[in-house]
Amino acid sequence: MRVTPLAVWAAECDDPAVHRELIKTDTELSHGSPLVHDVCYVYSATIAFLIRNANESNRFNSALEYANKLACEHCSAREQD
Repeated sequence: MRVTPLAVWAAECDDPAVHRELIKTDTELSHGSPLVHDVCYVYSATIAFLIRNANESNRFNSALEYANKLACEHCSAREQD
């Protein structure tokens, strides 16, 4: 996917809002759905998490928990809209 290079960049980004906006801007090139923007952000943020935690012995489970947390946060926010 083309968001993977953005995830590599985001591994060094300290501002999740900037990362999210970058993913949204990129994703809007081919998808107008806000749900797709959210999915791509969670995917990208999870890759960035794995890069930042490359030496963690249990990083798969940690990344899975992180992705679930992000997905739940975005689902809750979308339901409130």
